[in-house]
Amino acid sequence: MITLRTNHPPPPPGGTSKKGKDQWTIAFLRLVLVLLVGIGFSRSATYVGLSLDSVSSFIDQNDLSFLPKESIIEEQQQQGTTNKKKKKKSLLQFTPPCEDESSACKIPKWMKEYFRWQRETLAKINSTQPSDWMEQKMLVLECMDDDNCGGTADRLRPLPFYIALAARSKRLFFIRWSRPVPLEALVDPYQLNWSIPKALARLIDKNEGGGKIEKIRDLGQMIDVSSQDDVWTMQVLSTSMTYFEAYKNVILSSSMENDTATEPILKPWDYFHDLFLALFRPVQGLQDVIDDTMDRLNLIPNQYMVAHVRSLYPKHPYAESGKIDDLEPSVWNAIDCASYVLPDAPVFVAADTIAAKQIAQDYGRSNRTTARVVSDLDLIVQDKNDNPTDATTTETTTEAKNGTLPGNPLHLDETNEKDPSAYYSIFLDLFLMSQSRCVPFGAGGYGRFGAEASFNNSCWIQHTNQFTGRVLRCHPPSS
Repeated sequence: MITLRTNHPPPPPGGTSKKGKDQWTIAFLRLVLVLLVGIGFSRSATYVGLSLDSVSSFIDQNDLSFLPKESIIEEQQQQGTTNKKKKKKSLLQFTPPCEDESSACKIPKWMKEYFRWQRETLAKINSTQPSDWMEQKMLVLECMDDDNCGGTADRLRPLPFYIALAARSKRLFFIRWSRPVPLEALVDPYQLNWSIPKALARLIDKNEGGGKIEKIRDLGQMIDVSSQDDVWTMQVLSTSMTYFEAYKNVILSSSMENDTATEPILKPWDYFHDLFLALFRPVQGLQDVIDDTMDRLNLIPNQYMVAHVRSLYPKHPYAESGKIDDLEPSVWNAIDCASYVLPDAPVFVAADTIAAKQIAQDYGRSNRTTARVVSDLDLIVQDKNDNPTDATTTETTTEAKNGTLPGNPLHLDETNEKDPSAYYSIFLDLFLMSQSRCVPFGAGGYGRFGAEASFNNSCWIQHTNQFTGRVLRCHPPSS
């Protein structure tokens, strides 16, 4: 409650003198300031362009002792404290520091040592001195405007191979995107600083590094070129999903693992969950979307499933016909596969069309499954129903089935949209998969990428044939 204190007598009745006008002006200003405090100065003052300093100065320069500036300052501080308390702690669980020997981080020892080496090397470099960069060798994973890079999984799923190659050849590893947006517009580096410094990028673009620059797409050629000392920078790009043999060749050729005949090489998918969450953290805008989604849908890390559905994969039934009847069996089966692994747990549906998410939502409401089926479509519907001028749930359902509801996730390689938030849905699903117990997946590399990043990637369930789109039935575990 605000107590109005005044040491000034009320203005005399009548009269239009200058003094009387001044008193009415002061009275009006009093009212404005009272309203600012009453409805929250820190919020209201922003709307009218006032800062705390400007209001403090205004009070000092005018006879407004009825409203001490201390009360405004105190109210603003209290308002700020209240706002901070309202923001909940993020539910995302990240990889513990991998360089700590006691850490639970599962990435292999050679990779931990490489993280440390790159950090220490970068700390010694004066990034603005070209000579410092010329003394190093680089491996840059690129996707520039004219490159054919593929989608998210095409670009990032082979990361274990690229890092192994950089570690073996003592090259600094960076990721550089401009198509469609820089990767740094979506995620920040975490335990390995993969963001390429601008000074280094300029040297590479101008070919002023003092050594050869090789742009390579073939995995085998990358292995050969990496050992050539006269190659200053390797610009690499591959859309190959079958990178394990190349990865294994790099590891074996350099004795990077202390393997024996009875201890096979640690496969990338055995530690990919930890690697993904050690490399990437969402930018704040994306983090807010993830936190809001997990909070409103009650998704607790490692206590929910994700069912991945690729509706528009080339030559699959729905992609060819556009008929809901051709999509429904695949969506239903994906949910069944997920619910069999973790009964009674929420099943989040990550799909490339709103239509698939609506089918999933309808299936969850039916008596054909006991799973609590959720997706970001639930939030769209909630937001629409909260606004009476928007469509109702029924109208949303119709729009989704007709394919007219906006919101199908964009594909990284099929658009020139430059607003990073347009791609938040791609990384929202990816981070939600990384926090899930397991990801039954459909066609394409994205679902496999998410399955490898999940808590339990040994739960490897493909529910759709990669080439035909035929449903691969899951069955309940025997009692």
